[in-house]
Amino acid sequence: MSDTIETTREVDVVGHTLVVPALTIGNVPQLAVDLVAATLGFTRAATLDHPALLAVCGNDAFTPAGTGVLCTAAELFQRPGVPVTLLQLRAPPVTGRRGEWAAALAEWAAAHRVARLLLLVSADSRHMHSPDALNVPWIIVRDSRAWNRAAAGAVNCTDWQEMSAEAEMQAVREGATSDALLKQCATRGVPCAALVALCAEGDNAADAGRLATWLCRSTSALAQLRPDTWTAPPSWGVAAFWGASTSGSVPTLF
Repeated sequence: MSDTIETTREVDVVGHTLVVPALTIGNVPQLAVDLVAATLGFTRAATLDHPALLAVCGNDAFTPAGTGVLCTAAELFQRPGVPVTLLQLRAPPVTGRRGEWAAALAEWAAAHRVARLLLLVSADSRHMHSPDALNVPWIIVRDSRAWNRAAAGAVNCTDWQEMSAEAEMQAVREGATSDALLKQCATRGVPCAALVALCAEGDNAADAGRLATWLCRSTSALAQLRPDTWTAPPSWGVAAFWGASTSGSVPTLF
């Protein structure tokens, strides 16, 4: 395996918004990507390999157990006709190689002419003291001019609020590769912003629904697809999240 990202097949991401989950508190970004993929009909387009990522495999998150379809550490999901590509990460980078992974991902995005990268992040709500902080989509941008130019017509950021410098520092610190990825994207000319949801560790299904709703409401290509109810994929083990419920539905309450 080389030191660059390799995919199992070629994928067309030219002009796409690449959605990337940070490995942060409560795994909220990963759960949000699961909700969007499962509910809006995104399917696996390719798997990604890189030596900095821990190897992992398991049953496919979006099909019932026993089908024999495997999921891996990093996978790309697309829906025909929708210029949005979801990257799902199910394993973190190897300790000491986070910067290497961030550089490789930014380089891959630049080489494949991704229009913009939207990083999903969850952060500890203790860092923000506003009573409405949990219900506000927060944004972190390192190059506002480049992001605003790239977001025009594709991502509506009018409802997002900028975090204070102290809160931003805590959020990207907890986001493992978040800070490195923001820097690497800026270096390689890939417009990048982080959409941050505040939460606490625990049952984070509702937080994931909130973040998924913000993502779809803000992204033009997803806004018309945004459902009234999010559907949890089989891998969530619905009973564990919803008590006795077996519906698999996650209400959109935000």
